[in-house]
Amino acid sequence: MVSRAVLSNRAEPPPIDWLDPDDVQRVRAALQARTVYRDEAGPIELVQTHISSVFLTSRHVFKFKRPLDVGFADFRTLAQRARACRAEVDLNRRLAPGVYLDVLALHADDGGYRLGEGRAGMADGMVVDHCVVMQRLPSEDMLDQRVSRGDVPPQALEALVARLVDFHRTAAGGPKLARFGGPAVVRENWEENFRQTEPFVGEALSRETFQRIRAAVEDWLARGHSLLEARIAGGYVRDGHGDLRCEHICLDGEVKIIDCIEFNDRFRYGDVASDLAFLLMDLTALGRPDLARTVLERYAALSGDAMLPRLVPFYACYRATVRGKVTAFKLRDRNLGPERLSALRERAAAFFRLAERFAAQMAPPVLVLVGGLMGTGKTALAQALAARAGVPAHSSDALRKQLAGEQGASGAATDFGAGIYTPVWNARTYEALFARAEAALRAGQSAILDASFSHRADREAARAMAARHGARLVLLECTLDAARTRERLRRRTREGTSLSDGREAIYDRQRAAYEPVTELPPGTHRIVVTERAPDALAAELLAQLDLPPPLFGAAG
Repeated sequence: MVSRAVLSNRAEPPPIDWLDPDDVQRVRAALQARTVYRDEAGPIELVQTHISSVFLTSRHVFKFKRPLDVGFADFRTLAQRARACRAEVDLNRRLAPGVYLDVLALHADDGGYRLGEGRAGMADGMVVDHCVVMQRLPSEDMLDQRVSRGDVPPQALEALVARLVDFHRTAAGGPKLARFGGPAVVRENWEENFRQTEPFVGEALSRETFQRIRAAVEDWLARGHSLLEARIAGGYVRDGHGDLRCEHICLDGEVKIIDCIEFNDRFRYGDVASDLAFLLMDLTALGRPDLARTVLERYAALSGDAMLPRLVPFYACYRATVRGKVTAFKLRDRNLGPERLSALRERAAAFFRLAERFAAQMAPPVLVLVGGLMGTGKTALAQALAARAGVPAHSSDALRKQLAGEQGASGAATDFGAGIYTPVWNARTYEALFARAEAALRAGQSAILDASFSHRADREAARAMAARHGARLVLLECTLDAARTRERLRRRTREGTSLSDGREAIYDRQRAAYEPVTELPPGTHRIVVTERAPDALAAELLAQLDLPPPLFGAAG
């Protein structure tokens, strides 16, 4: 046995070689012989991650930091590993009280290792490492496993959202952390991400995917500066979790969330939207965008954070890129065989493809006005656009009837400009229509408005609203020759199934009152001849309009 005096003269003991089977076996032997945190005798499983060596017993987890410097985490010295272990326990007790039990020292002992306190009457032996001790959570109750089984009851999801809202509300914040959610640091994080991702271009992602993500990020940062500043002013930058994956969330009764980032504070510091976006991205990656949508909606409702939908695509893109990059790091492990490398390459590529999908959702929303005279097919076109794009369409005819307390097709022969078509009623209808659009644009989502937009003032109001929210405006003015329009109006009157009260008898008066579109800039106004089937027209128009896909495929 090496004497205490000899050991004490060493400045730093050699770290455990986690690639040496003999050294790993000595650690395993120390765990088997432990006198603290014992449980049933049985095999001890080892799981190696890119920065940790994790031993699993029947009821406990013993987690060591690997003595590496991987850029974003440096565990090369004993002191660094000890600090990281203590930080892991302290920080994770915020979301998983009772799970993180202790930090234990690993001692040198007669050519092997011993875990925990020294034995009575014997030299303790030099401390060569430390490990975090945790309770082992039931794997079948981790969220990723529940998602794979389709076993995520609404009450469990509600409890998870409530836990996250409470955590983010009470987590540390203030001026010291605020800059981590600001434009400068957010940009720095993305630049680091791109630098670390670029070596894998051509291996785990294409050059085109890399460039599309980068271009979308640059565009969003150019537009989102004031939004990020507003988040700082609102106190939304907090000391969060930083790695909010489904596999870290246990739904075994009380919600427990483990494995927050302890090794680099700036990975935890940030907007709560960035923290939440990790979970939303992961649910989407697991094939459940519907659950992601539910979590987002419930979180926004419980927290009162109306800005979230505008931020989530940006931060979800970041999180997916990080997951792709971190997965790709493992491709440099020379100890992995071809099959494992192939699987990792495809997994990394899947995350980068997901990042590209979120990048497409980061584009500015579009406010589409589908206007024109009665009988020109604007409602049919608006509905076809909505169905294909997954964007809600709001009809002035439907809203007007709702405001008037009428249901369905009335068949009323109202004179032009009379009844519920007076200027006062028109103003009320457009006000309600614009309120629907305003709600969508405020959330960063596109909207389709179906109305005649025959007056310049209404078109200008829509244009101003789009500008307030950084949205693009497009007016699709439906047109059809008078003879065919009259035939459509006669057929509509005979069938009596349309919500619109437009009919042939008032067609000429509406046409005479229609104010030509001259005020909109080039590229904003398009004439659409509606002779073809609405679905074919919608397909052609959508290819030109470049609407961003709705977040998580939401249609409403």
